[in-house]
Amino acid sequence: MAGCGKKGPPLAPFARVPRGATGLVVSRTGDVVSITFTIPSANVDESKPADIGRVDVYAVTVMDPNDVRDPRG
Repeated sequence: MAGCGKKGPPLAPFARVPRGATGLVVSRTGDVVSITFTIPSANVDESKPADIGRVDVYAVTVMDPNDVRDPRG
């Protein structure tokens, strides 16, 4: 029977993971939030260029503790 590849169990696909972004600066002016950062030039395994398919940004809005009133008065 003919086959290809090496003997042994199959290997998982090689995933290139980029390093984390650096130089994060966040500013807010009214309703506008600006985010500036540096995209990494390499992956965590030092391979270049970094494999960047997208950049995800998450945020949460919370109340200031001073804005919370005791419902009991």
